Formats: sequence, C-alpha cells, structure tokens
Amino acid sequence: MTTILHRAGLALACAAVPFTALAHADHETVGSIHVEGHRFRVEIDPDVEHSGRLVVDVIARPKEVDAGQLELDEPLFDGGREVLESVVIENGATSLLSASQQPAAVWADGEELLVLASHSGVQLWDVRAPLEPKLIGTLGLLDIDAPEGDRPWQFAVQFPWLFAIGDDAAQLQVVSLADPYAPEVVDETPLDNYGDGAMVGIRAFDDVLQLQGATGDVSAVDVRDPLRPMPTSNESAMRARAAGDQAGEPSSGFFYDDAPDGGFEGAATNVFDSGLPFVTEASPNFRRRVSTGTSFERGWFEAPSDRRLVDLRSGTEVPLATTWQSGSQFVATLKQLAPDASYRLELPESVPFTTTLGSNTPAAVNLWLDSTLELTTGRAIAAVNLLASSSGASTIGEEAVFGARCDDTTGQWSFDFGDGSPATRWSSEPLAFHTFDAPGLYSVTARLRHTDAEGKERISARVIEHGVVRPETARAATKATTIVYDPELERVWCVNPDNDTVSCIDHARGILLQELIVGKEPRSIALADDRSLWITNEESWSITVLDADTGNLVETVELPFACRPFGVAHAPDGSTYVTTLGTNEILRFDTASRVRTGRVLADGPLRGLAVSGDGSTILATRFISPQDNGELVVVNAASFDGLGSEGAVGFVQPLAENPGPDTRLGGRGVPNHVADVAITPDGRRAWIAAKKDNSSRGLYRDGQPLTWWSTVRPMAAVFDIEAGDEDVAARIDFGARDFPVATAFSPRGEYGFMAMRGSGSVEVFDPETSEHLFTIGRGDRGAGERTGIAPIGLVVDPDRQLLVVHNFLTRDLAVYALQPLLAGEAWEAPFVGRVKTCTVEILRGPVLPGKQLFHTANEDRMSRLGHVSCASCHFDSGHDGRIWDFTDRGEGLRNTISLQGRQGTGHGLVHWTANFNEIQDFEQDIRLAQAGKGFIADHLWAGSRDGLGYDKRGLSLETDAINSYVSTFDRFPPSPHREQDGSLTAGGARGKELFDSLGCWECHGGRTYTDFQFGTVHDIGSTTDASGSRIGGPLIGIDTPTLRGIWETAPYFHDGSAATLMDVLNREGLKGSHGEAAELSDEQKRDLVEYLLQIDGREPPAKNAVRQPDAKVAFETLPQRAGLEDVFVLTANDWPVVIPKVRAGVRVYQDARDVFTEVPAWLEDTHRLWTAAEDADEEAGTDAPLLELTMRHDVTVTVGLDARAESVPAWLAGWTESEDRIASDAATYRLFTKRFAAEDEPTFGANPAEGLAAYLIFLER
Repeated sequence: MTTILHRAGLALACAAVPFTALAHADHETVGSIHVEGHRFRVEIDPDVEHSGRLVVDVIARPKEVDAGQLELDEPLFDGGREVLESVVIENGATSLLSASQQPAAVWADGEELLVLASHSGVQLWDVRAPLEPKLIGTLGLLDIDAPEGDRPWQFAVQFPWLFAIGDDAAQLQVVSLADPYAPEVVDETPLDNYGDGAMVGIRAFDDVLQLQGATGDVSAVDVRDPLRPMPTSNESAMRARAAGDQAGEPSSGFFYDDAPDGGFEGAATNVFDSGLPFVTEASPNFRRRVSTGTSFERGWFEAPSDRRLVDLRSGTEVPLATTWQSGSQFVATLKQLAPDASYRLELPESVPFTTTLGSNTPAAVNLWLDSTLELTTGRAIAAVNLLASSSGASTIGEEAVFGARCDDTTGQWSFDFGDGSPATRWSSEPLAFHTFDAPGLYSVTARLRHTDAEGKERISARVIEHGVVRPETARAATKATTIVYDPELERVWCVNPDNDTVSCIDHARGILLQELIVGKEPRSIALADDRSLWITNEESWSITVLDADTGNLVETVELPFACRPFGVAHAPDGSTYVTTLGTNEILRFDTASRVRTGRVLADGPLRGLAVSGDGSTILATRFISPQDNGELVVVNAASFDGLGSEGAVGFVQPLAENPGPDTRLGGRGVPNHVADVAITPDGRRAWIAAKKDNSSRGLYRDGQPLTWWSTVRPMAAVFDIEAGDEDVAARIDFGARDFPVATAFSPRGEYGFMAMRGSGSVEVFDPETSEHLFTIGRGDRGAGERTGIAPIGLVVDPDRQLLVVHNFLTRDLAVYALQPLLAGEAWEAPFVGRVKTCTVEILRGPVLPGKQLFHTANEDRMSRLGHVSCASCHFDSGHDGRIWDFTDRGEGLRNTISLQGRQGTGHGLVHWTANFNEIQDFEQDIRLAQAGKGFIADHLWAGSRDGLGYDKRGLSLETDAINSYVSTFDRFPPSPHREQDGSLTAGGARGKELFDSLGCWECHGGRTYTDFQFGTVHDIGSTTDASGSRIGGPLIGIDTPTLRGIWETAPYFHDGSAATLMDVLNREGLKGSHGEAAELSDEQKRDLVEYLLQIDGREPPAKNAVRQPDAKVAFETLPQRAGLEDVFVLTANDWPVVIPKVRAGVRVYQDARDVFTEVPAWLEDTHRLWTAAEDADEEAGTDAPLLELTMRHDVTVTVGLDARAESVPAWLAGWTESEDRIASDAATYRLFTKRFAAEDEPTFGANPAEGLAAYLIFLER
C-alpha cells in the first residue's frame, strides 16, 4: 500500500546478549522463525494498536549437545544459543504485523522468503540479505481486521500455495505465491464443504490440508489440485487425531504414514541452518521448501529418550529437540544432518509426556503418532552452468549449440532438450547440438555424471529455459508507442502528455539530456529512417517533427480540425501512418515531404497502430468498442489511393465477446478500451492489449450480481495475420490486474511484455503458447523494484538486453535487466535503475496525487487484488461506452457517463439519478463495488457512508485529492463535425434555430446545457422496468445530461437504449420537447442532430434553463434523514432533496466549494435544505412560488438571505428577523425564522434581485 511502502525503516543495532535477555521495552515477541542462522521475530506492544515491528537476531552457531545433557523442560535457546546482534525494523509495513499466525519461511528457486501475518492479510519479505529484509509483496485476505492479540485467522504454506482460514470466516482462501511480488487469491471455497462448525487450525502436509475444528474434530482436504480443494477421508495420505490438554484446547500430532517416494530431494534437512532442522510438518519436496515455524517463543526442549532419530548407515542416534504449539508436537535435530543419508524417526504410540507451555503451567499432552518415519536427505550437488551459444533464442530448423561447465569436478555429460527427443549419450565433451522443429520455450537440461570424494557416483544438473522462434522478418514491424530507443546515439525519447513536452535521455549514462516543448498533450513518438522524430499532439491537432540528432524543430504539421491524432508509426516505403481519436481515421503521410497522401475512415475512435515489417499491412485498434465485440481495423497499404479513400479498404476484424464462464481465473466480457497492437518479430501474429467488460452480467440481465472480480478483467488477444482472423484460443486473461496499454517483445520474440497501466506492472508471457509467465514490478504492492505509477510505454534495448518502462505518473523511466531471462537462467528481470523524465511538475498541490490514485488499481484501499481503478471505466476522464446492470447497487441499467468538462460536481449531483453529491462519495463504490478497504477511516465512514449524507470533504486526503483531480476536467473535446475553422455548419446553424424554437434549452440550458446543477431530474418517459431504482427506492426521475461533447458519448439515454442521436429523436412515447421533436420532418431531424453533434466546449451558452413546479414528490420516496422522517412533503420539480446538518466547515451548496465559516449556536445541527430554488436569478423580483412544503409536524423554518439584498422579498413577510448572522466563504446572510404547524404549507419564491447568493433554508423539529 502506498503510504506504507514509501516510509523509511529504522534500524537499531544491539550488543550481543543471551537470547532471553533481548527484550525490547513494551514489546512482546508473538512469533519467530530461523532462517540461515538468523532469527526473525515479530514483536508487538499489546497496549498500542498497529505497533508491530520486525526484529532480526544474528544467532551464534549451536553448541554440540549430546542427548540427555539438558534437563527436560529447559529451553535449549536459554543455554545453547546466543544473540550476537539484533536489528529492529520499524516502519509503516511492520506496524501492521499481527500475532494471529506464526511466521513461515519459504525457499523457492534461490529466493528465501518470509511470510508474515498482518492485520489485513499476509506480507512477503525477501530475506536473502537477512539484516536488510525487503518487503516485496502484500495481500489482503477476507474477514481479517482484528485487534492486537486476537487470532482471527491462520494460514499454512505449501509453496507456491498458501491456504488461509478465518475464525468466523466462511471461506478457505487459496493464494498463489508463484509471483511473490504479486500474490493473489485464486480460489475461495466455503468451509462448510469440509465439516460443521468454526475452523480454528490448519496444517499443510504435501498435498493434504488438515483443518481442525473448535470441538477438536479434524477434516482432511486433498489439495493436489490447489484450485479445486476436495474433502478426503484418505487415512493413508495423513493420519490426524485430536486430544485435549488440561486447558481444554485441542491438540494433535501430524506425521506421514509412509516415507515420501524418493525421499527428500535437494539440500540437507537443515534447510534454514537454524541448528534445529525440521523433521516434521515440512514439505518433502525441498526444491520448494516450506516450514511453518522452526522455533517458537515457548522454546525448544530436549526430546524424551523414547523419541529417537537413527542414522541408518551408522546406527548412531541424532539428538533431538521438541516443542509444542497449537496442539502439535514438532521434532527437530540438534546437529546438522549429513547429505545423501537415510534416517528413521522412532516415535511411541500415544505416549503422554509433560512439557512447559507458554503460561509455565505443566500439562499432560497425549499425542497419537506413527511409530516410525523414514526419510532421506538430499545430495550435495556440484554447481553446473549451462549456456546457449547465442545467449538467447534459436531459430527453428537451425542448429542450436549448448555449452556446459562445472568448476567443481569433471565427468561425463548428457543433454536433454525438453522437446521429447532422446537425451544425448554420456560424453566428456560439454557441448551439444540440436535442431528444434517447433517454436516455444523448452527446458534444456545438462547433466554431469561424476564421482564424489567418497568414490560414489553422483549426477549434478542445470536447467535453462531456451526459446525457439520462427525467422524474423527482414525489417522489424513498427508500432505506436510513447517511448523509442535510438541505437545510433544510445538515447531514449519519450512523450510527457501532462507537460506538453518530450524528453531525451542518455541511455548509457541514465541521465536526462533535455526536455523539449512540443504541442498540447503529446501521445506517441516514432523514429524514421531519415532520423526525424514524429510526435502526435492530441489537443493541438498537429504533429511535431524534430531532428533526432539535435532535437531541433524541423516542422509542425497542422492536421484537420479536432482530429485528435494519437498513434504514429513509420513504414519502410517512406510512408508514415497516424491514427485519430476525433475523426476516426488512419492518415498516411509521405515521411520526407510530410505531405498527407491518403486516409481510411473507420466507425470509431482509433488509437493503437502497427505497421508490418514489409509495410503491406496496417493495423489499428478501435478504442471504444461497439456493444457486442471489439474491433481491429486491418488495412492493405496498397489500398490507399489518395485523400478520397474513405472506406472499403481492408476489413474490420471483430474481437468476439468471451463467453465465460465467470470465475476468479477468467470470465466473460466484450473486448473494450483496445489500447495497443504489436506485431511479433516473425510478422505472423499481432498481439492486442485490451480489457473485458462483463456488461452481460447483472441481476436484471442474467440474475447474477456484478462482483469486484467479474466486472472488468485484463486481456490480450491475438490476430493471426496470415490467416486473417483472430486466434480466439490464444487469448490471455491476466487475472488480478488492471488492463494492459502497451506491448513489446524480446529481440528474438520468445517473450512478450505488456504494461498494465493501473497495476503498475509489466506482465511477461510466452507469445507462442499464450502462457502468462511472471510479473515485473507490481506497482505499490512491491518494494524497490516496482515499475512506477501508470506505465504506458515499453521499449527493449537489444544490445544491453534492457527493458525500459515509461511511467506516466511518476514521471520516470524504470529499467530492468533482461539478461537472466533471455539466457534462460530465471524468470526474472532485476531492477537496474530509474531516470526522471520531467524537470518541472506541471500538476500542483493535490492534483498529481489525485491523478495517481485515480489511475491506480494496485492499491488495497482502491480495489481488492488490484482489479479496478477509476480509470478502468473513465480512461483519460472519458467513458467506456458500456451499459452496466447496477441493479444490485440499488439502481438499474446505467450508461457510463463521461467525466470530461464536468469539473467533478460542476454540473450538480452525480450519476443519472443524483445519488452522490460530491466526488468523495465514491468511497462507497470503492468499498462496495470494488471491494477496496477505502480511504476514509472506518469510524468516519460509518457515520457518513450515505451518498447524500454529511459532507465528506476533509475526511481523507486521498479522496480529497481525487476530487481535486476530477475537478480539473474543465474541457470538452472539440467536435470534428464543425467546419474546419471551428464554426457551425449550415445544417448545424439551422439545427440551432430548431433547438431554440422547440425550447430544448428549458432543460438543456445555460453554460452547462443542463439543469442538473439545480438538482433537477425529470421523467420524460424514457424509463422502463430495466431502469430499476434510485438508491434502492423508487426512481423519481433521470438527470438531464449535458449536451456538450455529446458527439462522442454514444449510446444515449440513461440505459443506453438509443444508439444514435437520430434514434433519440425518433423515439416514440416521450414527454415534453422530446415528444415534439419526434414530430419533426426528416430534414429537420437531420439539422437538429447536426447541431447536437457540434455542441462542444466552443458553443456559446444556451438560454438559461427554466424550472416550473410540475410534479409532487413524497418525502417517503427520498432518502430518509435522521431527525426529519415524515416531517414534510415537497412540491417542486422532480429533483432530489439533500438535507445535511449545519455546522462550521460544511459545504453551503451541493455544486460549489464554499463552506460555512460562522454558525450561530442555535442553528448548529439543524438541517439545511438544498433545493432547486437556490439559484433563481432569471425569476429575480417575482413572487411566483418555486417551492412549497407541507408540514406533517410542527417545524421551525429559518431562511438565510444574502445580506447584500437591498429589500426583503414579499414571501418573507411575517417572518421574524434574528440579530444573528450566518456566514460562508462567499457571503453573510440575514436570518428570518417562522414556526409552522402540522399541515401548514409555506411557500418560497425567488431572490429579491440578481447577483445575490442563493438563499438558504434550515429546518428544525
């Protein structure tokens, strides 16, 4: 989580002291484990919430202890171990550590990981440098948020899986630790599948889980397939019985019936060099080694003499220690076990023995144990190195060379190529030659047969992942990207959309050379063969051309009005192609002359762009998809025949809806926000980055509620260029991520990379098999190796084997080494460094943090498991073109609203049904729909969770920052339907006359082209059964949508039931002006539509909207407010009523930022009535009733009138003026009070003059 990982740690060194003397003031050790001669302890202060810290003790080597040397119950650590040094780590992450679970240690493929319990879930720490542990991953789990000392949940680890249960939880949660930087919940199974009652204990034994109930019952769960845990009664897999101690707690002993097949693989049993190697409760596969705790605060004790570990080779006994924890006996050795040795553990059946528990109260514990357990330690392995001759991929049909080396010994070599062919014969030559017949990743193994010091034959081995690819095209394909690498000058160039600049970085030295101003909002950059750099500027409708050698301006190429260019890519024939979001085109230019030579028109906004290596094929992505499928525009370059070419060129490839089913690992959805396309180095396939919108799901549509994991999902699609069709089976669902926006490939194409903008990560995949391999970075879920916030571009330096990630919102480039990956040594890309891209931050104050949060899914407070952010639907502040079924949220079918130009609440209440009155109310969606933990503190949220409740401003810096960012959305995109000079077309001018004559402005009026800023909603006859409710109650009306920018926000109406504006006008059965519009002639309708399509930010304000009392809304249909239930009914327009309590610091108006600064004591905690009568300048001076109240009880009403008014309106006659005043940031108000009895009907008119602040109404029972 952001606020945790950015805090600095605190390290304190302590002198060498005996272990028991190492007590930190006010803190108690609640869990500990040994890893490689170091003891990791979790400490908490039981009297202070969130006081956890991690202590690392450097432990002296264990003393040689003979059996019988120590008295029973004397902890070995007291007399046998000494703490040489301690380091204390205290920071935001450690403060959340919990006493709920003993630590676990995992050794996996060379990484030593520590799994620690936190108040919200688990933390994964890299402890390869024990005194500098590094937090690399966190994960929240269900039903976990308990006070210090509580044990609400427990987990067991069998790498790469973690299994967790909660004390009162209903789920067994299965967590994948395969990528420790990004652990994720992959399955949740009801616990009632495994028995009755609460589960209080969990143990893992290879492929079996043991769950222990509160009553002592034990259930076994088969987890050979961890994604499908199954109850089992297979006693041969595990025997587990429970007994009770004197305290009444269940206790159990767990051991294998039989020795694992093949014994224990890997290193010796003493995995963590603790001096107390674990014998039981450890995975037998030591290549994926697991321990759930090799030491406990109670200490280890010498084992009774009837518990023996015998070396089967020599017959000697190995001294043992034992401990007891949570009802289980654990046995460990006091001496290092020899490699390649066999042992027998002898344990008596059901022998009671006495031990000292944590309370120092002796208790008799009966343990039922198997009598014997045989095990074999791993062999000592000679170190083998293996390398492909090319240090990378080979080509199918061509001979690949592999060389191996071992510096420790000599012997005979054999190679296995992992493709099903026979291994080579044993030979003294450490070289092998092989030809692969098919592309893919192959596990190539080099084996060395040699003789050890004792004369025994041994085999050591090394495995690499070797890529095999098809031949690359003569020239590499090009694509639209935010970042390019110039190999000639070893420079990297990138665009900075917020700063209107491009940056040039010295790639060799990692420094920013220059930042150059270009056009407004630069989006893509491309380097041509003639050394010119082309930069598309979306908001200034231009292309900036620079000299790549000097950075000097060559030319600014002006483009058609409002075309909004986005992607740019060069072709080998001297052509340059550009996609446009505004005019839905692919434009072609002559690169040398920079003259436009052709265009292709599509049906929607085009964003991503790729050109094949031979220049024959151009691919473009339609960013916002139709309702039923995504689209890839495929164009034959030869079809461009001049500026008149507008269609029938190439074809549109549909990207079909994924049929599902919906699971945690995949789901339904229409490909949408199709952001990027990239052609593989062999030129055969194109990978497409997108998300899946599951708009088919919902209570109304299919009876299933939308969930945090089923609404949107990240995906990649594959277009087979040779076949001319999508390879649907090759799609990838990336799981718990936000969606991808940029793609790159390794130099030979054996690996693909996709940048996840909201997740702050790069996903690595196999382009041949579509296997998702691992994650680079992981945003703020990782530590120092994270990519950054909002990665939007990727480029690979093939010479240095580096991946450069362009992070839009941290204004930097993150660099990762690809050498281990390309050499096949490991699926990892070590972090190399970071380079800033901007010299000055253009977004000031809270706007940048707000923008970062808006685009961040990978933050536990924003969404669960990093699935979704605000930008997942409102990408670049726009919309997604979807109609969502929000019936489960108390609403109905709802068309996503664009945020552009609305300035947050600048148009009034939020959403189609006015159910939020401030941007901070989205805390509700964050906590509920997105399953995030939320940004507002729980105790504050509990009192303000209603979307129309108390003012939430100031309750959270984060939600306030998001509001600050959203409030900057003050521009509507220019309409490309206007003339090239920005004026209305002739048809648009005629349509404007119709707009005025029909009175459309009565609702769609003023500067905003809506009356929603007055809180007005209407029933124009557009609702259906699918329209649902409003906040779970009756649907009293629908927002008047602004008409600005409507040209790009199809579909229309709240439920998206009109695909086009002509469909809106042709709809029958609508009321008011909408009904009159349906009676227009076809020509008039075309003119009116033409005008509507041209209402953008340039259009002058319409006439002010008028509000006539025309409907009666009972208070019972509105949200109930504390203290005012059943007080009154309202007569006015169909607008919602908001009734916050009054106090200093509360907002005065729902659509402005002014707050009360002075409130008389007698007015505090009265209720403020926000009404449509607040802003009535156009009726100023009239006495026409704008609001009528019918009282159901005796109520005192107070009106606050702007003190600048020179007269008091007639409708206030008979009211009593107070000497007190109420003041806000903007005005001071005179106060007039009157008491009304039940059934009275006071009326309220307009302000006495124009230019005054809206009057205020306060109510008190």
